[in-house]
Amino acid sequence: MGRSPWDSYRALMEIRQRMNELFRQSVSQFERLPDVQPSWQTWKPAFDIVDSEEQLLIYGEIPGMKKEDLEISITGNELAIRGERKPSLAGQAATYHHAERLYGRFERIFQLPEAVEEEQVKTSFKKGVLEISLPKRKPRTIPIQ
Repeated sequence: MGRSPWDSYRALMEIRQRMNELFRQSVSQFERLPDVQPSWQTWKPAFDIVDSEEQLLIYGEIPGMKKEDLEISITGNELAIRGERKPSLAGQAATYHHAERLYGRFERIFQLPEAVEEEQVKTSFKKGVLEISLPKRKPRTIPIQ
């Protein structure tokens, strides 16, 4: 007597259960080690760039960080924002049973659509939101002599 379709189905379900268990074991390694991130996950904070008539406004969501952990620089028409978010229990002996928040270094580089007055840039950081105000450079009229 041959195999029934149910035998094949049971075999497939057993393979599926084994694969699920292997996946759970491999992912649980990263949950126990908060400073090790899976290669497919990198922390990349979200930013908005708003263009108004007088300035460019940049808003970034960077919860859980201090302003001392951020670095902002402008080179030519590139704005670079760098920082590092550390686990809340960094340096302490602790066992994570579940971890979803990402930690580590990040770097975001944005091409600015217009020239800005670098000396007049203003920043603020409140409740995990970084705001950068970049006044647009006005065209300079050069008199003819």
